Amino acid sequence: MPTHRRIGASRRRDDVTQRIRVPRHALPAIPATAFLFAPGTSPPCAVPAFSTAIIMSRRFLDRRPNAASSREKNRTLIAVHAGFWVAVFGFFVFYFGRGDGSFRQSLIFVTLLLPVTMATTYTVTYVLIPRFLLQRRFGKFAIYGLYTLVGSVYLELLVVLAAYIFLAQYEIEAMNPATLDIVGLIVGTYVVVFLAVSANLGLRWHRLRERNLQAELTLRQAELDRLKTQIRPHVLFNTLNNLYGLVLEQSEKAPDVVLQLADLLEYMLYRADDTFVPLNAEIEHIRTYLDIERLRVEERVSITFDVDPVPTGARIAPLLLIPLVENAFKHGVRRRSGASWVRLNLRVREEQMFFSVENSRLPDDDDEQDPSISGIGLPNLRKRLQLLYPSAHDLDLTRDETTFTARLALPLHPPAPQASHDSNPDRRRRTHRHLGPAEPSGAPE
Repeated sequence: MPTHRRIGASRRRDDVTQRIRVPRHALPAIPATAFLFAPGTSPPCAVPAFSTAIIMSRRFLDRRPNAASSREKNRTLIAVHAGFWVAVFGFFVFYFGRGDGSFRQSLIFVTLLLPVTMATTYTVTYVLIPRFLLQRRFGKFAIYGLYTLVGSVYLELLVVLAAYIFLAQYEIEAMNPATLDIVGLIVGTYVVVFLAVSANLGLRWHRLRERNLQAELTLRQAELDRLKTQIRPHVLFNTLNNLYGLVLEQSEKAPDVVLQLADLLEYMLYRADDTFVPLNAEIEHIRTYLDIERLRVEERVSITFDVDPVPTGARIAPLLLIPLVENAFKHGVRRRSGASWVRLNLRVREEQMFFSVENSRLPDDDDEQDPSISGIGLPNLRKRLQLLYPSAHDLDLTRDETTFTARLALPLHPPAPQASHDSNPDRRRRTHRHLGPAEPSGAPE
């Protein structure tokens, strides 16, 4: 009589231990500001109110449905810059025209001074900082920063000299005292530079944070997908092994197992890719698996599944409970020549689900159902729980001389919006029930 063997046992580990591979385009590029701003921290300086307004306006623009138009983005950016410089111009005119100063003289003086301030601001913000400071080329940043300082002071002295010649007509008493305060001019210019740099770095930090969050979500989803691809063949291999044993015995139960296997595959094909599924659907999936096991073990194993009434619409991540059930049959039943038992219990209390699986064991089973060597199921479950329910789940595995117990507690998700799962009702109930010979077609092809 042929020896019962486990299908795919020699290749299973190679098939399910593939490393996660995420396409490079799926991970957003991390800008050079990463060394300035650690993830989850704030910018090194307090961003002024106007820079916060710039960040919020850009954030609002990025989230608008029609924000894909680069032309509209450019117009908004130009409007923000123009508004900033109009505010600076107005403040300078007021500052240099205060007291006994002439408003006309102040207007002309600021008109000459503003281009110097703008040139200095854009040089520092868009040349020195991105090319040198953010690239950690601190020596060149210091050198070119000094050149910029000297150049801006020189140009401001030329502006003062032009005002002295053309506005005051070489009469020092006719000039506003504020225009002769060279130190004040330099400080005022670099206050504007500081404000602009703060806004720019604040915006860079905001973008970096969003990209880091997006990259984290991408990696998390990729890891979940990888873990799901492990669970699916794992369940299928175990069920095929059951079917293989029945076929070897020429059991009449094999056709029923095939039909129930079709139900398992239907769930894995059309439900497992959903983020969350109804808890009742997960319960039915477990019942189908238990029906297959009952056909295999017959009356040698006592199998019970007690379920409390489940709230309508309560949802859970798919394929979270089945690894605990498989583990019980794998270690608590398959190696037993005598009677054994498996007990399942599921109850819901205040939007929390409590699921327990108990199975019989022998006192000398020192290595069986050790979570560190239990194969794919339990380690995979631990990783998925950590990704889906971080700090919100409780998985407890205990054993004594006669019983192994697995307990899982986690929060349930509220009902999904109407028609979220039934928007395409034809996608689930396929013709998998027709597993017999195909009916002849009307005409040969």
